[in-house]
Amino acid sequence: MSAILVSIGFYAHLKEGVVIGGVYNRMTPKQKELAAYLQYDKHVALYKQRECFLTPEQTYTDFSPQCKTIIKEDKTLLLWGDSHAAALSAGLRALFPSLIQYTTSACPPLMGLDFKLRPHCREINDFILREIERVQPEIVMLHANWFVHLNKNLIPVMDKTVKRIIRVSPSTKIYIVGNVPHWPSDLPIYMLKKGISFTKERHLFTPMLRDLRKWYNKFQLVCVNNKVNFFSPINYLCKGNMCQSAALLEGKLEPTAWDTAHLTEAGATLLAHKFSKQLE
Repeated sequence: MSAILVSIGFYAHLKEGVVIGGVYNRMTPKQKELAAYLQYDKHVALYKQRECFLTPEQTYTDFSPQCKTIIKEDKTLLLWGDSHAAALSAGLRALFPSLIQYTTSACPPLMGLDFKLRPHCREINDFILREIERVQPEIVMLHANWFVHLNKNLIPVMDKTVKRIIRVSPSTKIYIVGNVPHWPSDLPIYMLKKGISFTKERHLFTPMLRDLRKWYNKFQLVCVNNKVNFFSPINYLCKGNMCQSAALLEGKLEPTAWDTAHLTEAGATLLAHKFSKQLE
């Protein structure tokens, strides 16, 4: 079985949702359950796509009123970021009833930047900064796949963005959220290749951790210089060079990510609980 699973062609067919009778029939029920996460259509509803998670052609006027739930008795948390932030929202929503989700595909929470493939990113981020000034939320979380923006002079722009938030909303607690664990391939594929039985929570080696930790040091410097907070997913999900590959959600086991990094509902719920404890 392991020799078959190493086949790149087999992975590609799994990703496309094609059933290969001979191979599929020889998979265990748990392997089939794991392979099913390669088609994680559930993310559309979890991320609130096209309502609170905007697609490339949308602009800030497309944010739905549902993105903003403010309850006076609760701390208001404003989540600002890209698809990685949208993934995390699935876990935060249950713990923070007063949640504002402003997330946009491939548009990081950084002011003053233009992206050719995301023509509305700058104006969306300008809108969110105005919203922070208007709402004065207790907490703002900045989260993105920071790795893909390293060529954008990331650290100085992040520093500038944090300073702007402090200026317009001085009582707001700011949290920069580091990258979640990255996997060498889609996590369900990686787990199948490693022969994971998918019967319990466990940690797996990922070679990306070294680079993640290097950039974490730079993020922490921004936090120290501005006296704001840093939330480290890998500190909670990883031990040494191993990161948690599966988590329980209402008694059912799920991989923590459904592709190379985007969290499943179980992964997002696990990380949101860790964030809540850090707040305490």
